[in-house]
Amino acid sequence: MPNNIRRVITGTNDEGKSIILIDGDATNNKEVVPGFRRIDIWTTETAPVDNTGNEDMGAREVLFPSQSETLFTYAEIDPGFGVDEPGWHATDTIDYVVVLKGEVYFLLEEEVLLKAGDMLAIRGVRHAWVNRSTEPCILGGAMIGANPLS
Repeated sequence: MPNNIRRVITGTNDEGKSIILIDGDATNNKEVVPGFRRIDIWTTETAPVDNTGNEDMGAREVLFPSQSETLFTYAEIDPGFGVDEPGWHATDTIDYVVVLKGEVYFLLEEEVLLKAGDMLAIRGVRHAWVNRSTEPCILGGAMIGANPLS
């Protein structure tokens, strides 16, 4: 996982002027499962979002956002990830995903190959990721807490 994902976060100062609150390497790195790593950039706890305050919400420990929470993240999927045993899962979220680099198979009852530049909206369905290539796949995305599927 690269250690130099630059995070630029805005805020306001005591006079109410727009400022750069944080400008530096993101540090909230985690290996969700072996071969799938994530760097969390920012989270929110409420809807509508509260943009007041200057707490570093990117430092919060969140696996998946619950209802009314959000998570903005960077992810890296290793070559060979999920090939032998896909990690099937579903979350009570809607996920907006952009493939930044590489390629990855997105599995449902069918599968689709996603490549750099492709965008995906995952609406709480059971799915898995498989990287059959020889290069890591880099994803950027936002997860927003949602009502569970019935």
